[in-house]
Amino acid sequence: MKDETLAVNEATWSHNFNAVAKEYGMGEGFSMWIDNGNLPATNKFSIRLPKAHKEYSYFVDYDQEKVASETVTKDANKINRFIYERDSPKEGDLTMEYKYLSEGKEVTENRTVFVGQSEYLITLKSDIPTQTFLLGNPFMSRLNIQKFLEANENVSSVKVEVENESGGMEEQTVSKVASTGNATTIAPMQAFYVTTNDEPSTQIILLLTPEMIGGSKKATEESKPAEAKGLKVCVESLKTRSKSAAMLVMENSETAYDVSAGSSFKNSVLVPTLLDSEVKSPLKVFGIQQSQAYDILPMTGATSLGICLSQKDSIRIEVKPIQGVDMSGYVLHDMLSGADYSLDSPLIIADAETSLGRFVIRSRYGSTDVTSVDTDQRISIVQEGSSVLVQSAGGLLKSVKVIDLNGRIISRVQGNGSRCLKASIATGIQIIHIELTDGSSKDYKMIF
Repeated sequence: MKDETLAVNEATWSHNFNAVAKEYGMGEGFSMWIDNGNLPATNKFSIRLPKAHKEYSYFVDYDQEKVASETVTKDANKINRFIYERDSPKEGDLTMEYKYLSEGKEVTENRTVFVGQSEYLITLKSDIPTQTFLLGNPFMSRLNIQKFLEANENVSSVKVEVENESGGMEEQTVSKVASTGNATTIAPMQAFYVTTNDEPSTQIILLLTPEMIGGSKKATEESKPAEAKGLKVCVESLKTRSKSAAMLVMENSETAYDVSAGSSFKNSVLVPTLLDSEVKSPLKVFGIQQSQAYDILPMTGATSLGICLSQKDSIRIEVKPIQGVDMSGYVLHDMLSGADYSLDSPLIIADAETSLGRFVIRSRYGSTDVTSVDTDQRISIVQEGSSVLVQSAGGLLKSVKVIDLNGRIISRVQGNGSRCLKASIATGIQIIHIELTDGSSKDYKMIF
């Protein structure tokens, strides 16, 4: 009996989410969740983080009842200091005379200009073992992603939120060999995810150097991220204009390559997908390989795609060639309709919902029998409102069971070599447990 689970990395919120007493170390980043309430989604907010205040109160949002308060001890001499400022001046720092008016009188002070140091070691910690950590750019200037990756051999990729040309926010992934977008720098004080190539751990040490400082928001030829040969799958919401991309990398423009578990090239290319079930992304596309979800992954003869949507939407799927790849040898196959689409022009899908394996990029000249590829390509799961439609190209479905994270069975349907089964789902993270007639089974973790 073979039991596999489609693994998707989940963003985990800190236990200190609402505690202002949490002390942040040098370079620690944090995410902030802002609820618009009854205000429109386009409403802009000004965020003012705590500074010199020492007392804080907590209130229930619906009736404003005060539920707790706390006092935070702060060193006034260290508030608003930058990463390159020391406790006291030392030889090599610059001094200057500064004059200003205070209460109508001229005041003269000798101030120190800290020139910084040659490197900064940042230690990030996690409550649970993980390969993904949240880092904040501690400099008041942009941080060059390429130089950051070159200096930190234990980091395989970074994920950063950037503003796209439509004015919306888009998550982009940059690795040492490929990228899903054109992000080249991290904005001052911006937090971003770093994924390590080490085993999951509760701590990581990162290196920041002055050479990483600089660059502009607009990419230059020198600062552009690495672009390996391959196909970039771009999906856009026609309702919200949100965008997402996944990169399928190939060794050359004609052939795919070894993607076995021991392949060193495969391991250097793979960048796992990160999803947050609490703050659900409007749109996310990723590739599926060997029961894992990836933003960047090796190209194979048939690569399944996952598309996660926060609501029913019409989407635009466009596949772009990178580094002169000839796309004529590939098609976009729709497991739901059985149709093959040329990659020469974008495809519009009306009323689309979350799906796994519905769309497959496969070789035009290889086998047209989708049952000949592995289980990831034989199964597709498509949300239809409060249900999921599970399809097997080979007619191998024995049963489908939907389970929540507490182990509660939401629904169960039986089949006998069926090609298609429909099961009810609930809101949140669900496990779609599929049993096949050959005795194997597979679990897909999905967010609805």
